[in-house]
Amino acid sequence: MLQRKLLFLLGIITCLSGFSQRETTSPYSRYNYGDLFSNSLTGDMALGGSGIAHQHPRFISFKNPATHISVPEERFVFEVGAGTNTRLLEQSGNSSQTNSIGVEYFAFSFPILTDTWASSVGLLPFSTVGYEIFAGNDETSFTYSGTGGINQAVWGNAFQLVDDVTVGFHARYLFGKTYHQSIISFPYPAFSTEKKQTLQTKGLIWDFGLQYSYDISETSILQFGATYRDKQTLQYKQQDFFASFVSLDQQPKTYQDTITNNEIADVRTDIAQKIGIGFGYSIKNTLQYNLDIEIEKWDNVYVYGQHNPDIDMTYSLQTGVEYTPDYSGQSYFKKLPYRLGFHYSQLPIYEKNNTSTIQPIDFGISFGTDFILKQTGNSLSTAFIVGKRGDFTVTDAIQETYVMAKITVRLYEHWFFKQKID
Repeated sequence: MLQRKLLFLLGIITCLSGFSQRETTSPYSRYNYGDLFSNSLTGDMALGGSGIAHQHPRFISFKNPATHISVPEERFVFEVGAGTNTRLLEQSGNSSQTNSIGVEYFAFSFPILTDTWASSVGLLPFSTVGYEIFAGNDETSFTYSGTGGINQAVWGNAFQLVDDVTVGFHARYLFGKTYHQSIISFPYPAFSTEKKQTLQTKGLIWDFGLQYSYDISETSILQFGATYRDKQTLQYKQQDFFASFVSLDQQPKTYQDTITNNEIADVRTDIAQKIGIGFGYSIKNTLQYNLDIEIEKWDNVYVYGQHNPDIDMTYSLQTGVEYTPDYSGQSYFKKLPYRLGFHYSQLPIYEKNNTSTIQPIDFGISFGTDFILKQTGNSLSTAFIVGKRGDFTVTDAIQETYVMAKITVRLYEHWFFKQKID
């Protein structure tokens, strides 16, 4: 038993050392902090990203800190999630396809006081940046690119106040580097200018959650959840580099003149206020339905020291249903939970397109299940998401179609007790 636990901890350390920023390849990640992560892990993603009101004993969720109370008694739950991401970009008859794959998060959860206090820890993305844009003519070419983003180390705690009311909080430490680069090239002579900006973000933010459940009957429950994050301020360090260089085929850059190379530290940047409410209805071991509505107020914040008029308040809706055909039956596939979801949201940006102002939307469907190992209770969780982003009322706006596949390995370990032999 001790050897198993040591191997288990070694696996956690390995995941920590191998964790890297989740990748994205989207021109929309050029704005704000990039593509914002919804805090939905694989189980929530299959339900459209919903889960504010739902306490699920089989998977970890960071949608609402109050959900952490659902970790089974005397269990240590560990998850590591990976995913693939395929995106097709289309504009004015042109198209390009990008692909990415990698480890996206790890998390573990455990009870501290039985039926009273439980805790979860996770390393997740907060935002990701990944884009490359080309433009130009016969005389000049322009290249704009960006990579990186912000990670978050999360510590969540949930407390059972009374039988039907749970509260909780998340402490999220945000850290990471974002890189933006622009290059202007002149072919004759082979002369270019390069501007690079590195943004290193760090700081601690908090969010809070509440859940209430009402027993309609012995088997059915009505659920309510709410989350709140106030507008909070982080610090970032900015490094600017601007220089000219000569670029020849098959040869490295040779910088001619460095115009700017300076660093500014401890500059203000804000995280927007966020409010969420969720509703749920469940029939024990058979059905779970979720509906979430969230609002983020990006219209009055400073992003990397500037008040950007091109970001605004956003609204989002996520809904999903989980159905288990025969939880106590003999058929393995009838005992599996089948999930189906839908999401719709506005992106927190305005895109200027000729004389039009566009606020892109993101919508899609999702589905998935858990493959459970009978002897150990360990499971393999899957989610598949298909969606589109863009403003579909403007013919020459960027249209983005994406297909994502998520897989999570989930381990259940017996901890916090000793076996006795009479």
